[in-house]
Amino acid sequence: MHSYYTAAYIGYRLEFMFRNRRMDSEWKPFRFQLAMAARLILERELKLDPKKKRSQAYCKPIDALMADPDSAQMVFDKGTRALTKAVAELREQGAELDRRTAKMRDMRDKLDYCWHLKFRMCVAIPIVAHWPIG
Repeated sequence: MHSYYTAAYIGYRLEFMFRNRRMDSEWKPFRFQLAMAARLILERELKLDPKKKRSQAYCKPIDALMADPDSAQMVFDKGTRALTKAVAELREQGAELDRRTAKMRDMRDKLDYCWHLKFRMCVAIPIVAHWPIG
């Protein structure tokens, strides 16, 4: 049950970023991709076991990080870099930062490949080592 609260918390923090203009609204069509990216980024950086996504041991470090808006923004910024690269690679198919592109099957496949197989190559910025883990 805790995993549902964590997913909602990630969504809340992302909407907080848009509402307070800490993230550009051009990323709103990609909010679900950004939420997924945040989970995958934190899973790798915090060395969480992907087989235990529904456990409190998996969710608590993510919740602790999302409690700090600055740390959360760094995670979402890292996700936007991966999205920017994916959109650039699909430019010849008419990809832009719009709702149509967010729903494209090729965009989904590109992001799935990027985030699951070679995530570190898609985004090369360091994660801050002093994030609170509770």
